[in-house]
Amino acid sequence: KNKNYVIKNKAAYSKLFKNIEGRTLDDQQIESIVKDDVNNLVIAGAGSGKTITIVGKVKYLIEKDKYKPEELLVLSFTNGSASEMKERISKETKADIDVMTFHKLGKEIIAAAEKKQPDLTSILLPKFVNETFKKKMEDHNFKKLILDYFLSFIKEYKSQFEFENKGEYYKYLRDNDIVTFMGEKVKSYQEMEIANFLFINNIKYEYERKYEILTSDMNYSEYHPDFYLPDYKIYIEHFGIDKSGNVPAYFKGKDGKSAKETYNEGIAWKRNIHKQKNTILVETYSYEKENDVLITNLKKKLLNYNVVFKELSDDEKFKIINEKSKLTESALANLISTFICLIKANSYSINDIENKNQVINSGFNRIRNSKFINIVKYIYDEYEYQLSANNEIDFNDMINKATGYVKNNMFDKKYSYIIVDEFQEISYSRYNLIKSIKDKNKSKLFCVGDDWQSIYRFAGSDINFFTPILQRMTTTLSPD
Repeated sequence: KNKNYVIKNKAAYSKLFKNIEGRTLDDQQIESIVKDDVNNLVIAGAGSGKTITIVGKVKYLIEKDKYKPEELLVLSFTNGSASEMKERISKETKADIDVMTFHKLGKEIIAAAEKKQPDLTSILLPKFVNETFKKKMEDHNFKKLILDYFLSFIKEYKSQFEFENKGEYYKYLRDNDIVTFMGEKVKSYQEMEIANFLFINNIKYEYERKYEILTSDMNYSEYHPDFYLPDYKIYIEHFGIDKSGNVPAYFKGKDGKSAKETYNEGIAWKRNIHKQKNTILVETYSYEKENDVLITNLKKKLLNYNVVFKELSDDEKFKIINEKSKLTESALANLISTFICLIKANSYSINDIENKNQVINSGFNRIRNSKFINIVKYIYDEYEYQLSANNEIDFNDMINKATGYVKNNMFDKKYSYIIVDEFQEISYSRYNLIKSIKDKNKSKLFCVGDDWQSIYRFAGSDINFFTPILQRMTTTLSPD
């Protein structure tokens, strides 16, 4: 039935399709126009003529289905594309169609509901965040938060037990730049944490220095303990085991023994060497990191051997961070700016984000995210205060506020057909705005986009609104 419907209407309106902006549409373009489901998604690759297809769709709706121009709403994402679309539609149809950006639509809805134009802020969020970040650095508590984050949480932590093979694990180490403040490439995040802890406490160490006594034999090569503290003649070994002595999946056994047996025999051998040679061995374990006590326990163990801790001052720590870290304070401020934009674009509050973190994450990642959220809160609260004090809203507020007015029946304009260009850039808040208009008016929806051309994720666009629909899409447009 659907197939016959398409064939019938392609024939009945063939004259219209042969003269859209002086051109003849191809079969794919015509099919996407003729199909008339309640929800329509057209996948339009680069160069496939999506704009002329939208123009043709509007003309078809007016001539065939007798829609009034005021019943049609065409939305795009930039002023430039909206202006071009309006000009082309107007020239082709001789009708005054509402063609606008989501922001302009939001502004018109608010103006209609409040009987006055909203005051849009002139605050530029990236500039505001950078300036506020610098001011907040004069606040002792905020500065401590930043310092703690840079020292302990700036890099993504993944346990060795999360990896199935050595290649994936080494890729993680490379991609996340797991190196110490001294520039040493270490075997794990945990070793990096130990090295940096020693460094900021002015405890001299040597990484994987050869053991002071020769140990090589038929079964073992020369022994290189993980860390050596020359001022105290203390060796530190970090063992990659859980509480049951299990090892990561990619560890290998030998001589017919399992990886667990082989590794634990190595631990026993190292303990025995230190006992025989009467040298001091301090042990740390992977499971201590999972329980967030790795550094706490290490400090206690070193204090038992009278190791002196001379912690660097905050200013000295920041100097080290600025010299050694690839993510500077400015880069962190830019990340915060993007994060705030995403929070608001998705209609979340800071509490919503923290609650999601508590539900979704656990262990180190939950702690790390909480630290970052606490930093963001300082800036976010200041931004919201400034908007409120000036009685202003930003673009994200405008979309969310407009959605509320539509849902509460404070916007009377009836749109029976909604056309959305560049649908791959849709965000949660824009989706809600379209849905509120659609639900109220029982509107039909015609969306055009290309998931390969999505570029506005930093501003809240979410390709998940686009891709799940691909399996039941109406038509695909492709360039000749």
